[in-house]
Amino acid sequence: MKITNRNNLPEVFERYSQRNPYVMGEADYSVTTLIDSPRINHLRGAHRSDLTEDVSDQIMSLLGTAVHSILEAGAGPMDIVEKRMFAKVSDKVITGQIDLMRPLPDASGYILCDYKTTSGFSLLKEPLGKDSWHQQLNMYAEIARVNGFKVKGLEVVAVIRDWSLSGVKRHPKYPKAAVQVIDIPIWDQEKIIPYMNQRVEAHCAEDVPQCSSSERWERLGVYAVHTVATPGSAKAAAFGDGHISKRALRLFETRRDADKFVCDEEKKQKNMTKEFTIIQRPSTQIRCESYCSVSEYCEQWKEIKQNQGEKND
Repeated sequence: MKITNRNNLPEVFERYSQRNPYVMGEADYSVTTLIDSPRINHLRGAHRSDLTEDVSDQIMSLLGTAVHSILEAGAGPMDIVEKRMFAKVSDKVITGQIDLMRPLPDASGYILCDYKTTSGFSLLKEPLGKDSWHQQLNMYAEIARVNGFKVKGLEVVAVIRDWSLSGVKRHPKYPKAAVQVIDIPIWDQEKIIPYMNQRVEAHCAEDVPQCSSSERWERLGVYAVHTVATPGSAKAAAFGDGHISKRALRLFETRRDADKFVCDEEKKQKNMTKEFTIIQRPSTQIRCESYCSVSEYCEQWKEIKQNQGEKND
């Protein structure tokens, strides 16, 4: 992979990128690779020499590394910190580097902790943590068990990089502090072992599976109800007759629900002082469109774009 610096950041960023290689030891897969898309992993391997990444795109990773480094320095004398462990799954060696294992006071086992840097909106949307966090920590717990450690609890320590007091005032469910500790339920072995086997098999398959909707970060299409500026209204005076509001009044999964809402709103009016229009917003594949480094080589993404183009014609 080639590293670029399109925004002319100070050279220290380039040097950091070059001196911070990821090393996972003698393993076939890391846990973070296994919980991600097999297709993306396959395409990255096939096109590694063609890929480029800009140092400005690594800033979030840099912040995460800084948080890990600072908190590592605050570990207690009995804590196990940044421990890399290995386990064999379906004849493949997998590995995970655990941020912190904190011993319980009664010495009966450990609380396994993972540090995450995230956004306030992300926790507002998923206050119990992302699915990938649950998958990752439970795989870590199973690897730790194989290595002789008793894991009695799992938790994510989420550092909110954009936390603000105004967010707390605007949203009742917004995180109340810049750091949140999220308890992650421990899966029993009847669940975690088949899951780990399934992930290894998916990554080893000759016929590489397509990315799922969650792996594409798909945002499903909706029907948006907007107001329209009517002649003589204040909005018409400011923007012109027929001006459609930028912000939707409501979003609906079906056209029928959107039509019903418009009908109900029109019935509430005495002299039709408001008019409405319904705009269909298509599904979007957020990762494919903006965040996947191998999308240009992906036949699935090309097919999705072609289908979207046919629908728009």
